[in-house]
Amino acid sequence: MKKLKNIPIFHDDQHGTAIVVLAGLINAMKLAGKTFENSKFIINGAGAAGDTISRIILSYGAQGKNMIICDTKGAIYQGRK
Repeated sequence: MKKLKNIPIFHDDQHGTAIVVLAGLINAMKLAGKTFENSKFIINGAGAAGDTISRIILSYGAQGKNMIICDTKGAIYQGRK
């Protein structure tokens, strides 16, 4: 059996959600006169979609220091038990 390599994939519940969120944020930022680089973001949900949303927002210019990701126990941070 051949191994599949370098084949792009698209998970609709992850990437589809992230694309829609990014599109909404791009338009909202334009209307508000803000930039991704200077804005703060809270991701409420650290599952597959939340992870992909945070990654696409970071790739669009958001700063990791301005992003808080929360799960069922609250904000995720280094050193949290």
